[in-house]
Amino acid sequence: MRITLRSIALISLIISFITSPNINASKVDEIDAAIDSALERFTNEIQGGATYLAGARGVLVIPKMIKAGVILGMEFGEGALIVDEIKIQYYRAFTTSLGIQVGIGRKDLVILFFDDAAMDDFLYSSGWEVGV
Repeated sequence: MRITLRSIALISLIISFITSPNINASKVDEIDAAIDSALERFTNEIQGGATYLAGARGVLVIPKMIKAGVILGMEFGEGALIVDEIKIQYYRAFTTSLGIQVGIGRKDLVILFFDDAAMDDFLYSSGWEVGV
């Protein structure tokens, strides 16, 4: 099979969210503070951000997600799923991608769930994919 540059660039990004019951209390405090900062940036930088957050059934926040790569890119971060302003579960996120890329960066990942089906799919699946 012939692999073209276009097909390499179109390879899906897969995010594996792994529940993290082993996160210790000091780490939870650090993650919580980073989540609060990320949500504050979201409401300040996204027009209507506060309205989006208020209307979401749940919000998954992975603050300070680190991305690095040369050809093969990887991202890693820790965060939590928030429902009714309560952090109900902590997660570790790991992503990989293949394509033309060089460098290192950091970003906040904020995913809003607006309906029950999407939220339940995330909560009850053994793996969750974005960009498929």
